[in-house]
Amino acid sequence: MGRRGVAVKFDMNETADVHQLFDRVEADFNTTLDIFVANAAASAFKPIADLKPRHFEMTYQSNVTNFVMACQRAAQIMTSQGSGKIVALSSITADHVLANMGLIKPENT
Repeated sequence: MGRRGVAVKFDMNETADVHQLFDRVEADFNTTLDIFVANAAASAFKPIADLKPRHFEMTYQSNVTNFVMACQRAAQIMTSQGSGKIVALSSITADHVLANMGLIKPENT
């Protein structure tokens, strides 16, 4: 179909990586972006009593701050060209409980 695509691995916890990703898109694709798939998430798989502030910060940085920043950058490019799609994928934890995912540990375990 004459289309090009690229999958880019980067660290969603690093704000600089988010900017580098979109700088690369603008350079490699002449400032066009038809679709952006946001498929990154992070969490600390620990009982809730064991979670530290750094775990919350890492999770929030990846799942909220840099996710929104990436969508903003994608939307900027798409708006300037007149169209585009953003697809945001959710984690399996949206409808499944995983062991040690912020669960309260029963006293007898």
